[in-house]
Amino acid sequence: MIYLDNAACTRLDEQVLEAMKPYFFDTYAVATSEFGYSMGIDAKEGLERAREGIASKLSANSEEIIFTSSDTEASNTALKGVAWALKEKKASILSS
Repeated sequence: MIYLDNAACTRLDEQVLEAMKPYFFDTYAVATSEFGYSMGIDAKEGLERAREGIASKLSANSEEIIFTSSDTEASNTALKGVAWALKEKKASILSS
């Protein structure tokens, strides 16, 4: 089968599934929790390890890696970044 709608839904890579299984079944707490319970701390540490791993592959700083929950959130974050960068130039951003 040839699937041509990967913009809408893409098959999960099996290596990603294996890496994520502990966070789907064992350490599924909110990684940004302010309350510091053990499962949340473990989830946050896993998130930071992922961020650092991606950053090292991209030769970036880990603070530059932003995880979003959807394509809409990612697009809005990118547009806000462009708007912030261009704020002194009085530029306009048009999107459809």
